[in-house]
Amino acid sequence: IFLIPLWRFVSSLRAGNISRTDEIKGEILCREGGFYERRIYWGESYSKTRGSPPLMRQALALQNLLSKVTLEICPQEMIAGRQPKGNPTEAQRKQIDSLLREKGLGERCMEHLSKKQRDAQACGLYTAGPMTGHMTVDNETILRKGLNAILKDIEHSRVLSKGIPDKEIFYKAAGISLQAAIDFAMRYSRYSHSLAMAEPDPERKEELEEISRILAKVPAGPAESFREALQSVWMVGLITFFENGENHGCFCPGRVGRGSRRWSRRAR
Repeated sequence: IFLIPLWRFVSSLRAGNISRTDEIKGEILCREGGFYERRIYWGESYSKTRGSPPLMRQALALQNLLSKVTLEICPQEMIAGRQPKGNPTEAQRKQIDSLLREKGLGERCMEHLSKKQRDAQACGLYTAGPMTGHMTVDNETILRKGLNAILKDIEHSRVLSKGIPDKEIFYKAAGISLQAAIDFAMRYSRYSHSLAMAEPDPERKEELEEISRILAKVPAGPAESFREALQSVWMVGLITFFENGENHGCFCPGRVGRGSRRWSRRAR
């Protein structure tokens, strides 16, 4: 977004010729602050799950974040989902400080490095830190099956792994995360519907109702149109960013054109 020529937006503003895309770009460029809500809701969950397996703590923290984070839809947006930004109040800063006193995932990962690995990092042999990122979501499967179908596959695998603690924990955590993602999209669907009910402009009201309809369908279910495919890919990508931290963590959308080919053909 920072590569967008600001002069082009300002020129359009002066000329009174603002497109929908220009308005969205301008609004994004003017946003200030950070994703401080993640620190609050992530830390809130972590403070209640001490002693639980790390995978479960991550899944429950994501669930807590997605169930409470502020929802936003820009007046011109057709694809919903964004990271809320702002500056915390003094009271919120104190809350964040009190919640994040324990070691984070990165610090705990570093504790498991051998001396040889630590020495290699210290001398600059490699610089990768203890974080997730540089991965691509399997969008093609999500678009074809939907998260509900994947969740059923996970539940089946969890039953088959009964008696194998590590696998049971993994599948249980995966199930919690997927259900949280489905519920998050439904939150956005209800939010969009509430905006539509209060929208005086008939055209925008119709757009918001369509956003609501699509989010009630995807990513929980398979996409059946190009717009549904775009919304599904974006929503899953956004949730991935939320889980990672306060930025995108170099998660790549992958070959979206390949995964959404059948839907783009239907739109022609």
